[in-house]
Amino acid sequence: MAGKDTRGLEEIVEQHLAGTGWDADREEVARGMYRVIGLDPETSRRRLVLVVPAVTAAVTVEDIEWLVDDAESAGADIVEVTAAGTVTDQARQRADQYNISVEDPDSYQSTGGAGQQRQTQSRGRQQPPQQQSPGVDGGQSPPQQSPGVDSGQRPPRGQASQPRGQMSREGHSNANPAAMLSSGFRPVGGFLYGLLGFILSFTFTTIYFFYRLNEITDGNIDAVLPDEIQAFGWAFYNANMVDITVSAGGASVEVINYLDRIDKLNGVVFYGMIALMLFISGYSVASRVTDPLTGPEGAVAGASVVVGYLPLLAAGTFLFTTEELGATAGPEIGVTLLLWGIIYSVVFGGIGGYLSRGL
Repeated sequence: MAGKDTRGLEEIVEQHLAGTGWDADREEVARGMYRVIGLDPETSRRRLVLVVPAVTAAVTVEDIEWLVDDAESAGADIVEVTAAGTVTDQARQRADQYNISVEDPDSYQSTGGAGQQRQTQSRGRQQPPQQQSPGVDGGQSPPQQSPGVDSGQRPPRGQASQPRGQMSREGHSNANPAAMLSSGFRPVGGFLYGLLGFILSFTFTTIYFFYRLNEITDGNIDAVLPDEIQAFGWAFYNANMVDITVSAGGASVEVINYLDRIDKLNGVVFYGMIALMLFISGYSVASRVTDPLTGPEGAVAGASVVVGYLPLLAAGTFLFTTEELGATAGPEIGVTLLLWGIIYSVVFGGIGGYLSRGL
């Protein structure tokens, strides 16, 4: 009984080309993506195969477009793509438009396959018929030699440009930023878990604030906080780096930050509570995505909690603002609130989402 073939798909393709008469060579153009290029020593035709050996990988439209550009720069006559994983329907359609063959990996397992006899394919526009060379009787003109390539010369191994397409599974790299954002962003999950992160952050910071304030003042909390119920949420906004502004006649007369004003309150603990709650929220969003995500896509999914957290943080400024005798006191919507609301949710939610793909 024959042993299991332990060769990688890229090695199998290279050996198949070599066994069917091509001078073959391969190189890794990106992590988990290879190109195998062969030269027919008799006709100087070039054959280019894009190989994605990871079973968890998917070939996308962007990868096909990169292959078209690479094939043109290499002067390839026959262009193929093969993957141990999947090739998306859109990628297959785009490959068909450019006469790029999508081959099953099994077709490279034996020598003497169809690739040796396959006719030269033109990618994109059909080229006009070549003029018959002088002195050749009525027959087919001799094969056209690729510019700058001598017959029998191996294809150059110059460094290929990086693929533009996003490889949306493990083993892909150099993702297109726009594609990464669209594939990782989760507005619904981000809103729900952003809401959860807001509630948990508010609950834990407020409970801990009143617990510590009661200890510090020996139960005389009223000596520090005003009686208005709106002041109940001020410590939470202080933990979000937002000061409480007291205004009268349209001018600010006092700025309150209890975490700075009361020395025995450790502000780092409050900041850490919010960071931890948003980390958990971001982790939850990304870990519940059923589609495989890369680390950066997981980070985008986790950062989606900003959709729920930031609007609630802004809306709360109205809920926790009090007005009496022409004076108002409460957190204000401003650059500080927007900046730190985004930093907290995007950074710590994103870290949670990123780590969810590797834990």
